[in-house]
Amino acid sequence: MIKISKSFSALLDKVVNIPVIQITLLVILFILVSMFSLSAQTPRKDSGAKGLNGLTALNPGEPIPDAVWDMPLELNYFDGKKKTVKLADYRNKLIILDFWSTGCASCIEGIPKMELYQQRFKDDVIVLLVNSKRNKDTAKRIKTRFEKYRLDFNYTPILPTILDDTVFTTLIEHNTLPRIAIINKAGIFIGTNSSASLSEQHIKTMLKTGKLPYESEKNILNKVIDHVDMPLLIDTVGLSYTSTIARYKVNYNGIYPNVHYKNGQTLLQTGNASVRSMYQNAFSDVFKDKIYGTYVFHSSVPPEFKKLLNDPNTYFWYQYFNKDSVDNYSINQAFRRALIDNFGVDIKLKFGFQDVYILKIDPSNKNILSKGGMRIHSIEEGSSALIMQNAGLVGVANFLRTTLDRPVLVEGKNSPKVDLMLPSNFYDLDNESKISLLAEKGLILSKSKNLLEYPFFYKPIE
Repeated sequence: MIKISKSFSALLDKVVNIPVIQITLLVILFILVSMFSLSAQTPRKDSGAKGLNGLTALNPGEPIPDAVWDMPLELNYFDGKKKTVKLADYRNKLIILDFWSTGCASCIEGIPKMELYQQRFKDDVIVLLVNSKRNKDTAKRIKTRFEKYRLDFNYTPILPTILDDTVFTTLIEHNTLPRIAIINKAGIFIGTNSSASLSEQHIKTMLKTGKLPYESEKNILNKVIDHVDMPLLIDTVGLSYTSTIARYKVNYNGIYPNVHYKNGQTLLQTGNASVRSMYQNAFSDVFKDKIYGTYVFHSSVPPEFKKLLNDPNTYFWYQYFNKDSVDNYSINQAFRRALIDNFGVDIKLKFGFQDVYILKIDPSNKNILSKGGMRIHSIEEGSSALIMQNAGLVGVANFLRTTLDRPVLVEGKNSPKVDLMLPSNFYDLDNESKISLLAEKGLILSKSKNLLEYPFFYKPIE
């Protein structure tokens, strides 16, 4: 049975005395009008751009379609200005599409770092923020959101954004934010990543090779929430036991180390986590209530490990599996052993008098005091410069601890925020040169001996 709408019934009531042929014509006319009306209310997947019908998601290694290069793009700047360009205007550059929304605080907090990369690689890189239509953000909502950042940090983004995007959202599958997509200088989509994971060294590698700086997979998404169903480092079929650490797994979010029991078996995975967070999770009793700046390293600990502890952009993945049901203590011991075997460094809690540096601001040097702006902590291997902006002294102390010969403690409380820029070779300077350079910048380090409880890193005796 065909269901007739009320509006159509009303129309029939008015035409009962009209000849059949005229009724037929009216029916056809009504159907055509209805179809046109429905079409007008259904937004086109391609936003109306010519030649963009039927776009499908790209896999890494596939080129950007010609129609996408030629379509007009309206760039919206956060000061209210607009500019119309084409993606083709940026051919022969590395293109970084940074997907974001007003509801994603980490997206917004990551924009200053993207602006930093844009400035450093202005001749070779273009960064475009992309706000997908599915976010339902409006120009008014965006303006309201950034009014808070302007008032709190005196910050307005410099980079432009594409609003109500459907094209790039279709081309680049993603279901998490923040997320970046990379198009190399040859116009090939080479993969996606978390924007927080992008580093200056990664950009240099991609400019040189045209490829991601790590082994890429297909455009896998973090679709599954249940950790048990997350992709395994090692296929456990036929295995009795494994405890394995591996490098970063492409296109997945971090996974907190929770233990899962299923069918009498035990599984723990923690993924895409920094070395520091790995050690903190495995040795929670050592790190409890401890300030990072109180790390003490035995002279045998290599400088490469110290850098890893302070590196937010190098991630690892750990998997534990046992065919039997195993208690949490045994799992944690296996996790610890895997870290020690992989990195060659053990850790324990110690208590006693320890040589330290006391960090304070030179009151005669006002240049170190922060001028405001969004917080930036761009301390990464291979950077042109090491930058901290609007940073607290505790954060500075945490960084310095991995570069100096003793723990760094902050003098007093509620110290003002600082802006600090150090040369890229800071890691390679000797201890006294580092202290001297910091003094020139307005940070004073004085030697002391304090009674501390502290995490002690050392190489175990083989």
